[in-house]
Amino acid sequence: MYSEASLKREVKMRDNEKREKMNRKKEGNGKRLLFTVLILALLVFTAWMALGGVSAGNSTTVIRKLPDYYVEPNEMFVVNLTQYGFFMGVGRVLEELPEGFEYVDGSYTGGAPERVTYDPINRTLDMPFAGEDSIAYSVNASPYEQIAEFSGTWIALNLSGGEEEGPVEGDTEVIVEDETPPASITNLQSTTGSTWITWTWTNPGDADFSHVMVYLNGTWQTNTTRELYNAKGLKPDTEYEIGTRTVDEFGNINATWVNDTARTGHIFDTGSTGTYPSISGTHNGTIKPNVTIEVSTLYTYPCPGTGGHTEYARIWNDSGLLDVSATWKGYVGDWHKIVFNPSFTLVANETYNYTIRTGSYPQIHHNKTLTVANGEIRCIKFIDVNGRVYYDWIPAFKLYF
Repeated sequence: MYSEASLKREVKMRDNEKREKMNRKKEGNGKRLLFTVLILALLVFTAWMALGGVSAGNSTTVIRKLPDYYVEPNEMFVVNLTQYGFFMGVGRVLEELPEGFEYVDGSYTGGAPERVTYDPINRTLDMPFAGEDSIAYSVNASPYEQIAEFSGTWIALNLSGGEEEGPVEGDTEVIVEDETPPASITNLQSTTGSTWITWTWTNPGDADFSHVMVYLNGTWQTNTTRELYNAKGLKPDTEYEIGTRTVDEFGNINATWVNDTARTGHIFDTGSTGTYPSISGTHNGTIKPNVTIEVSTLYTYPCPGTGGHTEYARIWNDSGLLDVSATWKGYVGDWHKIVFNPSFTLVANETYNYTIRTGSYPQIHHNKTLTVANGEIRCIKFIDVNGRVYYDWIPAFKLYF
């Protein structure tokens, strides 16, 4: 008879034998499965080799995607490339950038940046596919408008040891067009005279800025690159509005108006309705303006067909705060004028004395006192070149800045 310990040993030995048989069966099944997979892989490999491996004729290509909108000059944008049919996703692309374009260094997004090369002279970019379906890179557009054309070639290895290649397909053109106008002018300011206004400003700093369109009271006057506009021949004591818009080299016009309103100064004008008799001589009298007037120039109205002019003028007040004079320069330039240097101010409702020595035949207002728009002028005494004295001869002239 077996003891209890002997029976336990017998059972354990039989269990171990069963486990070994099952393990040997599983191992055999695993080897058969591996063999089957290897056979299938060999069949696929053989068929692929028979077709020539990777080739353009087997739907292998690279598709380029460009922006579907106009790009601005010098604008940076992304070019996307997607490969189809590269074995294990491995290959390379040679891109030729359009004229004026530049590759943005370091913008390649693939897995092998160390293999990217760029020739800026020929604008050629060599970059790999390193197992990915898509790669991208960035470029700066040309600084000028154009219809820009990309071209490229893809290259991939086949299992016969050679290379297959074909053209990059998809988008090939991008339109470079400037649609952004320049900034507006700044610091628009004015300086005024009686019949002129000078506006100054600062042009925008845009690289493609071309000129400023200038309007006066809504009417176009000029295009200028200068930072000023001088409006002449204006009416005294009148408001004028300048309007400006900036334009770039591509014809883009800034829609924003930058405007300024300024008023011309007052003048003291006796008017040009003086008559004969006339003769040269020395006039003395007073002027009392009813508005404040800036003065730099005295203009004498001549009798028609004559050279009537002022040879010397002095204006002063009794307080001694003002005492200015000017002398004629002869029949040169605009000889009707004499200019005070420096200019001066006639204050409203103050009385000023004048001495005016004329030549030839200026127009004469035969009045002792003459009231005009901006004040009053009174003759104290006129002595002609022959020594005769008159008390109602006022020369026709205007004072203005």
